[in-house]
Amino acid sequence: MAVPFGGGVQGAGLPDVWWEDIEMDICDLCETQSKKSRNGKPHEHLMKVDEVRIFKGAPPRGFEEQDYQCITCKSKFTQSTDKNDLAWTLWRG
Repeated sequence: MAVPFGGGVQGAGLPDVWWEDIEMDICDLCETQSKKSRNGKPHEHLMKVDEVRIFKGAPPRGFEEQDYQCITCKSKFTQSTDKNDLAWTLWRG
């Protein structure tokens, strides 16, 4: 039986738009982290994921970004030193 594109997951007991029903639970530390300001340090359960990304520009316009992941709830963050960006970005889903 062919399933039309966008027709959902038939026979699996999932609604057509199953992804809208999924909520990502984050720990209280990550909830607080997402509201931290420019000088906020990562909480104790955030671990660096990759190397820091350095974006060079004419001084003083360079900035850095670093990715983190919480070992408790698996939430992912990006910390940026760019003055035009959020200090901490929480990536959901």
